[in-house]
Amino acid sequence: MTDRMNRNAAALVASSVITATLGLVFWVVAARMLPTAEVGTGTAIVTSIVLLGNLATLGLRNGLVRFMAPAGREARRFVGTSYLLCVAVAATLAVVYAAGASWWADELTVLGTDPLAGAAFAAGTAVWTVFVLQDNVLTGLRQAVWVPIENLCYSAMKLALLAGLAAAGVWALPLAWCVPALLMIVPVNVFVFRRLLPEQRSAPSAIFTRRAIARFAVGDHAADVIRMLGVEVVVLLVLALRGAEDTAYVFFAITIAASGQLVAANIVAAFVAEASAQPSRSIELARRAGRNVAILIVPAALLGALAAPFVMQVFGADYADNGTILLRLLVLDAIPFGVLALGTGWARLQRAVGTIVWIAIGTAAAPLIGVAAVPMFGLDAIGWAALLGHTALAIVVAATVLRPVWSSAVGLSGWLVERRRGLRQRRRARAVAAVLDELDATHRGSRRLEPRWLVPSDNDTAVVRVDDPEAPRIIKIALSDAAADGLHRHAAALAAFGARTEPVAGVLPEVVDSGRCLGHDYIVETACVGRAPLAADHHTLTAVARTIGQLHALTAAPQGVGNETVDDLVMRPTATLAADPRLRPLLAEIYRLRAVLRDGLTGRRLVLARTHGDCWIGNALVETNGQNVVVTGIIDWEDSRGSGLPDADLAHLWLAAQGEHIGRATLDVLRTGAGAKFHDDLGVERPNPQLPADLVVLLAWLDHVAAGLTRASRFGLGRVWLANNVKPVLRAVEGMDTCEWTNRRLPRPERTTVDAR
Repeated sequence: MTDRMNRNAAALVASSVITATLGLVFWVVAARMLPTAEVGTGTAIVTSIVLLGNLATLGLRNGLVRFMAPAGREARRFVGTSYLLCVAVAATLAVVYAAGASWWADELTVLGTDPLAGAAFAAGTAVWTVFVLQDNVLTGLRQAVWVPIENLCYSAMKLALLAGLAAAGVWALPLAWCVPALLMIVPVNVFVFRRLLPEQRSAPSAIFTRRAIARFAVGDHAADVIRMLGVEVVVLLVLALRGAEDTAYVFFAITIAASGQLVAANIVAAFVAEASAQPSRSIELARRAGRNVAILIVPAALLGALAAPFVMQVFGADYADNGTILLRLLVLDAIPFGVLALGTGWARLQRAVGTIVWIAIGTAAAPLIGVAAVPMFGLDAIGWAALLGHTALAIVVAATVLRPVWSSAVGLSGWLVERRRGLRQRRRARAVAAVLDELDATHRGSRRLEPRWLVPSDNDTAVVRVDDPEAPRIIKIALSDAAADGLHRHAAALAAFGARTEPVAGVLPEVVDSGRCLGHDYIVETACVGRAPLAADHHTLTAVARTIGQLHALTAAPQGVGNETVDDLVMRPTATLAADPRLRPLLAEIYRLRAVLRDGLTGRRLVLARTHGDCWIGNALVETNGQNVVVTGIIDWEDSRGSGLPDADLAHLWLAAQGEHIGRATLDVLRTGAGAKFHDDLGVERPNPQLPADLVVLLAWLDHVAAGLTRASRFGLGRVWLANNVKPVLRAVEGMDTCEWTNRRLPRPERTTVDAR
């Protein structure tokens, strides 16, 4: 739910505020208590620990946020394996780094010459790695409310320990940094493994595969490494170029400014965790996250820029003289960074690894260019380069990566989309006004068809709800021949179930009246009780899948698949795709798809039944009591097939729950071979388990696309929808080895020999 996302985002922001506030106090105490040179060397050690710890997360930091919800009951093993792998890598990196410390910073030579110091450095790096990962585990579990409590305890212990370590010299800062982290990871992970992870009982979704996680982790880790070149490594480069004192000025400015960036990153992390569990609401959640970023970051950055001289004065006169302008510029940089964080979060949700990497490259390049200019223009060059470079990059990200988020809500594009929808709705209203008046005057029932209102829709069927409290009804009026065919299929489906006495048949509407009025086919039916589900959560999907399976069972019968069935399931839908001029360049891929599906079905003996054809939670009505979901209605049977594949209905229900674009979910299945997981997610048995699950998913996708192209001639699918949902899948099928589906290898048709006619 959105409230949960906002609650988790608020918790992460609160954690950032606590960490920043107590962190500021920590560094003020350090600056006052320790000589500047010791602060510079100590910060270099701390920066090294943070740098190596981040490197050791191997992309699993954000991977835990993105894949925790899809992991389901595999979450415990996912977290444990991630911890073990990252700790091993952290210790290895720390040992190698300590051994070669004298090569990149003379101040850190002690790490390689003193075995005890090297061992402490390696242990601190391993501890810090787990400390970082556990926050992401809590965020991925959507339990971020515990993160500020954890970080409050850590920050308080860190500050208290620093006060007693003044005699430790350069090791005061590293010890105060790592020991409290060690004290926190034990209770937090006991709580996670004993309390939170056992609550994850749902089956893993199809995207939770080793290949998908590895691909995401590699790309995201590469992006993290690149970003670190523009943050942590800046401190080390300044240490090498300008010495320990200038390093201290830069470190404090970057650390303080990073608090604003951390706020944006935390809001986005909460968005990714929630949208991973509710992919159908991703755009809505992204807009809310963007609004939260703007509300918090912009005023804070402006106020922070004004307060920069006073903040640096707290550390001492030298810090104020040398770091004020740099801090002011880096604080203002939080505004474009918020846009970059939201763009990165959106790319993580889509698992668009390439996008994550190029945003990271641009983010890192700006401050590194500034470091190169430091000898000529001073430390302020880092701030100017970061602010100007990130602003330019934010404009590009907003115009490209984030366009799906804002284009339908703001600006000229959004205005045009809303205007088009409004015009379509008014056209429907004008088209059906006379029909409704005529039906109201001549209706065979005793009750008038009012009060009534037109339900928004995106096809050629006008849907009108009659809100009569005693006899609520739905009127469907076909505005085209395509819509009329759909109404006939809808009526035939309801008639096929109408004579059944089984209780499950009660979830279907009952046709009260039908006919033709003023040249338009129409149906008047009873309105089912219940409401549309708010989200495709596990309980809702399971309840809908169980109900649709019971409806399948009413008409199910084993049949041999011959030419007639293949024509209905494969030949006609692919002919619909081939007839669309916008898909004409992909005729070879369409014919390849036809051959794959035809040979995968022909000769099999399958259970066929009356199918829905557009099975998703939007065509279900439910009543809920806690986690108990009762399906009260299955509506809109316009795409029904009298002798269809019931497995395809279940696959379609699952595909539609994976995100906004059914094409991306289908691609994930084809690329990972994880189609068999869809029935585990739904909690039901497939009627035809002998049929390859990936083949079933592809049939469900084909039904969805063909129905979308045929059910509407006036309000049809657009080119953008086809580009997102059809063309990538066709290209993927064309390049697949599908002989395991058909028991033989299929030749690929040559593109040059295809007859476009």
